[in-house]
Amino acid sequence: MDYCEEQATEMEALESIYYDSFITLSKDPPHFQIEISGEAEGEDCLSVCVAFTFTPKYPEEAPLYQILDCDDIDEQKLGCIIDSEINNNLGMAMIFTIASAVQDFLNSIKDELKMRDEQERARKERELQQEEEKKFHGTPVTVESFLIWKLKFDEEMKELQLQKEKTSEKIKMTGRELFLSDKSLQQEEILEGEKPGVTIDESLFEDLDLDDDPDFDPDNFL
Repeated sequence: MDYCEEQATEMEALESIYYDSFITLSKDPPHFQIEISGEAEGEDCLSVCVAFTFTPKYPEEAPLYQILDCDDIDEQKLGCIIDSEINNNLGMAMIFTIASAVQDFLNSIKDELKMRDEQERARKERELQQEEEKKFHGTPVTVESFLIWKLKFDEEMKELQLQKEKTSEKIKMTGRELFLSDKSLQQEEILEGEKPGVTIDESLFEDLDLDDDPDFDPDNFL
């Protein structure tokens, strides 16, 4: 096998496939780096940069590699994925296979992050729905809360009953009782001078000698 020719052919193929993401660092030994990105776009896209160096007998021997930039991705786990692909593809051109496995790993991470975000959003929606249901249904009744409510309710009913009895007693007063009650109030107001709209002119009674009148009864006069 002509290792140099095999390596040169593979580098040309990789440069054609990855184009802007492929950078040749040296040709002897063959040394290059590839920026591998997930399928997502924009800010959601995850990427990692890996540098490879072909050993003299590559692909019969494992290539050397170095993870340069991994976007806070688990570098140890990523290294395990690359090592596994190298061991499974010895004897064949393997860089494209390795890059594809790395891309799948990035996509799986993105799917996991997306799932976590959806689960967190669903959790917040459930919590919000539960709060709304509490407002709609009110506080659940327990034995303790019912007893407290019952005690307060009984006290309020007793107070209402007392007020009702007082009102009923006033309604049941006889005509004489009402008259005497009203007359008593009128006498008190006259004696105290507090009856509104009534003024007594004492000069009108100066010429009257009520003591000589046999029909005069002071009680009937009041």
